[in-house]
Amino acid sequence: MDDYTEARRRAAQNAALLVCLKQQPACPRENKCAADDRSSPLSLQREMQLLDDFAFISSLEDNPNEVTAVCLEVNRNGEGLTFRIAANTGCLSHVVKGLQVVADIMMQASKHGMR
Repeated sequence: MDDYTEARRRAAQNAALLVCLKQQPACPRENKCAADDRSSPLSLQREMQLLDDFAFISSLEDNPNEVTAVCLEVNRNGEGLTFRIAANTGCLSHVVKGLQVVADIMMQASKHGMR
């Protein structure tokens, strides 16, 4: 059985188990704190676009069992950003090096007032 079929089988089993346990996930809610407390130098739309782009760049394989995630932290003074990357498999050193090049270019652009 290939990885994709195995992942689908496990997802179906988990869904069936949830039905048996009669657990229903809570309805999604908007996080109003994140929208109201904006100390970031970037707009929310720009942050989301950067994270989408970094997640796409950092994805190693087109495999549902190999997942990469990216998050963005805004420094407390609002003057700096930290991108964090995580994966459930493999070594990310080459991905981190590539993203560092992109981050350096972004830093240079921000120093010159480009947005």
